[in-house]
Formats: sequence, C-alpha cells, structure tokens
Amino acid sequence: MIRYHRDQKLLAAALLYRRNRIRFMETGNQQAGYGRSRGKWNKRKQQERLAQKESQKLVEPQKQQNQQSAPLGQQGQEPERENNGKKIAVIAGAAALAVVVAAGAVYVGLGQKYKRVYFPNTTINGLDVSGLTPEETKDRITAETSGYTLTLQERGGASEVISGSDIGFHPEFDGTLEQILNDQSVFAWGFHIGRYVDYTIDTMAVFDEAKLSDAVAALSCLKPEQAVEPENAYISDYISGTGYEIVPENEGARPDLELLSSAVHEAILNFQETLSLEDAGVYKKPQITADDEALNAELAAWNKYVQTRVTYRFGSKSEILDGEKLHTWLVSDGQGGVSLDESKISEYVSWMAQNYNTAYKPKTFRTSYGQSVTISKSVYGWKINQSEEAAALKQILLSCESQEREPVYSQTAASHDGNDYGTTYAEINLTAQHMFFYKEGKLVVQSDFVSGNESRGWSTPAGVYPLTYKQRNATLKGENYSTPVSYWMPFNGGIGMHDATGVPASVEKSTKRTAPMAVSICLRQ
Repeated sequence: MIRYHRDQKLLAAALLYRRNRIRFMETGNQQAGYGRSRGKWNKRKQQERLAQKESQKLVEPQKQQNQQSAPLGQQGQEPERENNGKKIAVIAGAAALAVVVAAGAVYVGLGQKYKRVYFPNTTINGLDVSGLTPEETKDRITAETSGYTLTLQERGGASEVISGSDIGFHPEFDGTLEQILNDQSVFAWGFHIGRYVDYTIDTMAVFDEAKLSDAVAALSCLKPEQAVEPENAYISDYISGTGYEIVPENEGARPDLELLSSAVHEAILNFQETLSLEDAGVYKKPQITADDEALNAELAAWNKYVQTRVTYRFGSKSEILDGEKLHTWLVSDGQGGVSLDESKISEYVSWMAQNYNTAYKPKTFRTSYGQSVTISKSVYGWKINQSEEAAALKQILLSCESQEREPVYSQTAASHDGNDYGTTYAEINLTAQHMFFYKEGKLVVQSDFVSGNESRGWSTPAGVYPLTYKQRNATLKGENYSTPVSYWMPFNGGIGMHDATGVPASVEKSTKRTAPMAVSICLRQ
C-alpha cells in the first residue's frame, strides 16, 4: 500500500508538471495577442476536464479493487518505465544542447581569425588573398609588381613585352585593403567557403600614363609593315565557266589603338602576365564578311545574268550569247545592285547585223550561161531590225530566261545558207534579153523578154530584188498609154514583170524562144 501511494504522488507530480506546461504555453499565446480567443478555448477545455474527472471517479473504485488483487510487482511496473523514459529524454536533450553550444563556440572561435585575415575565396584585382592579412597582401602585391612584365600575344604568333619599369609601375595603398577587412563579419565566414568574391581597387597599382601611352605607341604590331589592314569580302572577277564567287574577307593584323591601349591598361591594373590581343578583341575587323546577306544577294544577281544563255540561229550557223560575253555588259551601281550596259546590247545587235545582214550587199552570181558575175546593187536579203532586236534582247536578259531565237528582221530572204535567194528565183539577163525561172534548183521555164526603153529613161536597173506582190488583171499606166495585163509582179517600186501580147521583130530575129510566151519588164507610173 505504501508503494502504491508513492506512485500516486509521482503521478500527481507528473500531472502537475503537465498542467504547469500548458499554463506556460497559454501565457505565451496570450502575450502574442490571442488573449480573447484563448479565453473561449479555456472554458471549453475546463468543461471537458470536469466531465473527465467525473468519469474517473466512477472508474476509480473498480481500478483500486483490481490493483489490490494484482501482484505488487505488476502494480508498480508501468510508473517506473515512464520515469525511466523521461530521464533518457532529458539526458538526450541536454546532450544535444551541449553539442549545439559546443559547435557554436567552435564556429565563433574559428571566425575570430577573420578579424585579421580575409575570408576564403577572396580575390583583390585578380590576386587570391584568402587567409592573408592586409600587410601580407601588400607584400604579395609589392612582390608581384617588382619585375612585372606584360606579354602581349599577337595575331600570327608574334609577341611583345611591356615592362613595369618602363612605365613607372609600382603599388600604392590608400587604406582600401584594411577597409575590406573591417567590413567582414566574423559570423559570416562559413558562407564564403563556396562563394567567390572579387574586389577591384583602381588605385592599387600606379604607373605613368604618358609612359604607358608611349610604350603602346612604340609596339611593333602598330607599325605599317606589320599592321596589315583588314579587307572586306568582295565579289570576284568573272571566272570562265563558273561565274562569280565571293572572295572571303582578310582579317589583317591592324590593332585599334584605342582598344589596344584600354586592354593593356586594364591588364596591368589586374596584374596580368599575358594578354591575348585576339581574345581582347583589339584588332580592326572587316566591315563585310563572306556571309554578309547583302553581298550574297548581289552575288546571286550577278550570277543570274551570266548564267543566262541566248542562242541566235542563222540557218546552220548560230551565235551564243552567254556569260563569256555578258559579264562585260554588267555594271555595279556601287550599292549592291547590278545593271546592264544598254550600249553593249546595241553594239552586239549591230555586230550581228554586220555579219548576217545580206541586203544591200554585193552578191556573186553564176549565170545560166556559166559565167560568174557580181551584182553590186542588192536590195534583196536579210536585214535585222536593230532597234527592235536590242529592245527584245534587253528584256530577255532582264528576265534571265535562256532561250533560242531568231532576231527581229525588217527584211527576210529565202535562205541563210548559201545564196540568200535560195533555189527558187528568176534570172533575167538584160544583155541577152532572156529570162530563166528556177524552182527548187531546177529550170522550169525560160523565155525572151523586153526590158524598159533606155532612150526614154525607162531602163531596167540591174540588181537582186524580191517580188513586192503578184496581181492578176492589172492595168499598167504610163505617159500616153494605159495597158491592161493579165499578170503584174512588181519588184523594185514601179518596176515589174508582166505578160506581153507580142514580141518586136528585132527581138524575135535575135533570140530563140524556147517557150510560147512573151514577158516585158517595164516601169509602171
């Protein structure tokens, strides 16, 4: 019974502890501004506890009876286990608190040294000063500046050196190093283990600006023999069989003096030992590169012209107009455009006319009597209409459409090959007053004829002429005459051939007709 009462006292003490804890928490919540709502919560909780106590009073006698009948060992076993668990929890909490306090003390202790040295991963003007004092940093900077040189790595593999002694290079400290240290918080050192911080101090390194300018200006990379100016990409001259191509830009090796001076200045302030002029981007660059959109568009326009092919047909002969000639007709406007020199088009058409026109040119003719004669006046033949053909050719070239064609003619003939009058023609011998008619190279008919009266100024001129037209049942009218004819075929203005009803006796005696017909060649007025 004594043990039972002792356990009851312990249980009461535990309940008292819990109640005190609840009060403490409630007080804290009330202090946080929840007083009014917590009052309602307390009344509800009190009612619940009163109901619980009443229920426990009804159960308590039965519990006591069960406990009295149970063995003493079992009666006290559960309170002892509860006490042991609480002791372990208290011990573990105290140990954890001790560890936290110890770790905090160690962290603070380790951070004390950062009152004297810089945080980890700290650089100043590119110099790693982690764990160094300001004085040690000054010594390091002074050592760095002693005998300092900057090597310039240039395009093409060349290099040059600027010595610190040549520019009066030396360190100068203005208290900024100490100020950086003073701004450090010893409690923040742990955050710098994985964090890098770089400080830039403009006045830490001092040199003579005028001497530096002189040193830069004296660099060999700026001399004309080495400083090759960059060249823009451009369109090549015409390449036979290929057309035009883009000649790539030439980077050259000409540094921009302002960019070079700035890069060197910055490198010295940061105590760099080498400076790649290529990486620093100090070289002048071409304004137009091979991939320039406008340049490629212009290339396409030039090639479009020279890839056009116009083939002129003159019977079995031909003239081909393509890039081999067309490239000499192209003119750049200086703004990426290309145009045709129209005078070249006219010259080309004129050249074709000179070579292929046969009209108004002397002709050699082999007569039916076996003699070869030269006919100086030859109206008949091919004649190119040069103005119309030049205009047509211009449009073809502007459209860049390849094609085969014949030029525009103002006058045509029977054939381009051999004699332009072909194999079907009438041969009229004014001396013999005899005519021959050939069709497709074969003599069909021959006959005497009477030509115009020379004494009256109606002579028939020699030459080669085309028939202007053919007419049936015409009336020929002249001075004091009007003669109806069955056939009229003019060939030279008012001069033409027509049928005749009779043949003069003089002609009949001097010639032998092989066909029962008479032909007269006269002037129609």
